[in-house]
Amino acid sequence: VLGVFGWFGLLFSLLRVETIRIVQHCALNIILTVTKNNECITDIANSGVVIYVLLCLYSTPSDQMMILDILITLSTSSTIVKDILNKGGHLFAVDLLCNGDNESGLRDKSAVFLSRLMTEKLSGPRLRLALAQILPLAIVDTMRDLPSSTVRPLDNDQENLS
Repeated sequence: VLGVFGWFGLLFSLLRVETIRIVQHCALNIILTVTKNNECITDIANSGVVIYVLLCLYSTPSDQMMILDILITLSTSSTIVKDILNKGGHLFAVDLLCNGDNESGLRDKSAVFLSRLMTEKLSGPRLRLALAQILPLAIVDTMRDLPSSTVRPLDNDQENLS
């Protein structure tokens, strides 16, 4: 893990190699492994490379669960949360939440990611207000408090969610 410090720009830039999926997949596996180390998360935050992971949500649909795991882990850093929100990463997650396939648990994982973003002390309240513009407030609050229960109310046909 110590050998990757200072090289996150190069590692994350490998995610742009969309023509060779195995390169992206291997880079994602390495990123998932190194994000278990808090020093690595700090270095990633200082590198400002989270946008490459966000873009992979759509360029590599087969790895979406792994990408959400990476983003959930990275969201322990306030700097990265702020970067994710500034890049519109919450909108990627809302799209997966509303339109994703839940057979694999993708929608549930997206709800967990959004919940993690909303619990961040500085940017979380601002995100809650932004999500309330897109989704009913009852769903946003459910997502913040109990993300595993978010998908069911989204699938209901009733008008009053209270």
